[in-house]
Amino acid sequence: MNAGPSVLALIVCATLAGCVSGEPPATLPEAKPCGIEFGDPVVLGDGGPAAFVSEPAIAFLPDGRIAVAANWVPAHLLPILLAGQVASVATAQLPTGEVEPGGQNGVWLGDGTSFTALHDELGRLSTDGHQGNQDADIATTSDGGLHVALFGPAGVEVLSSRDDGETWTPSGILSEPDVDRQWIAAEGQTIWVSWRNTMESGIGFARSLDAGRTWERDLELASETFSHGPLTRANSTLLLPTQDSGDELQVTWSMDDGQTWKKRGTGMTIADIPGFVVPTTHDNGTLRLVWTDVSSGSAAVWSSLGSLDGAWSGSAAVTPHGMNALFPWPVLRPDGSVAVFYYSSTEGGDPRNGERVWDIGFSLLCEGAAQWVHGTVAKAVHHGAMCIDGTDCPLYHPRDNNDRSVGEVFEAGVAPDGRVWVTWTATTQAEPRSYHIVVAGSKA
Repeated sequence: MNAGPSVLALIVCATLAGCVSGEPPATLPEAKPCGIEFGDPVVLGDGGPAAFVSEPAIAFLPDGRIAVAANWVPAHLLPILLAGQVASVATAQLPTGEVEPGGQNGVWLGDGTSFTALHDELGRLSTDGHQGNQDADIATTSDGGLHVALFGPAGVEVLSSRDDGETWTPSGILSEPDVDRQWIAAEGQTIWVSWRNTMESGIGFARSLDAGRTWERDLELASETFSHGPLTRANSTLLLPTQDSGDELQVTWSMDDGQTWKKRGTGMTIADIPGFVVPTTHDNGTLRLVWTDVSSGSAAVWSSLGSLDGAWSGSAAVTPHGMNALFPWPVLRPDGSVAVFYYSSTEGGDPRNGERVWDIGFSLLCEGAAQWVHGTVAKAVHHGAMCIDGTDCPLYHPRDNNDRSVGEVFEAGVAPDGRVWVTWTATTQAEPRSYHIVVAGSKA
């Protein structure tokens, strides 16, 4: 991997030439200078060739330490994983409480300079509980607890640790067996988990009011609705992007900690979105949704502003014309600026084919600015094509055709000290390629 730092010096966003127009509301104040610069990336784990290593998530403990969770089945555990999957298909479902072989989810905890792997040599956090080994997500509670949401053939489970990963307590199964893409969010001592129900349309939901010690199960967030993005918590509101049977993008939200939910359309029509629609919430209640659009042949990141009880602005491009940009994740910085991170390639055209070089890029909109500016977190993190629909792409596709190596999501977040951290999947250029989980933070 050839990954190095990039510098975006102090910028006055409103006057920099060559930026793409944004869509700030007219009520925003005069643009304020802002900038961001990233340090050297840190490789958290090397899965080796032919590994199942991807889609990292990030969270922060109250003391500022950084926790990253990811799909983590290194190459030497892959035969065990595949054998376990064959067994689970043959038996339709593993019994509740049985441990699946072949890895789990990797978790790393550190201060930004050094990190400790909390999983063992078998790729597990714990030998207790159900132990899913699919998508990973992570959240923290105010008592310093780490909470990792997992899923496997038996359903969704949360593993909680209150001793920095020395021991983990399983929640028990929270869902029906047939689920996909779970998300976890937390605030104070309350934890919320959502997931897609795959056998019938709908979004499942569970919560804990005591930092994962007890759980309310069998809750439903929405029926006949498709979850289109992560469950997020901001300004006392739970929010996630959704979609019914049509193509209209919606938002579904709760203002009473998940007791009741409301849903409304945004007026925007979306179809065939690679990855997810990801929200972020401004202090004044304005919502921003970002997603990738591929209707023009290349992949571009788009953004829209709106509110839960008002109009939506329509959508506008975030990334430069002619760039390929996939799987965006936005963060709101303490200075009021918004940074959107994505896999980026300067080579246009259909991202599903060809030998492109991909960076981790970002677009930055200063508070009150009318234009986005653009920079790079790390260069040459992936070589080849990209899969834009996971249902159509086997895991080990040729590098130049629907390559699914990096998955469909990576994350960024803001630490308690205001620094921005980004974690992603990288692959080596040399074949057989190796798979890395990487993190980088902005400089103070």
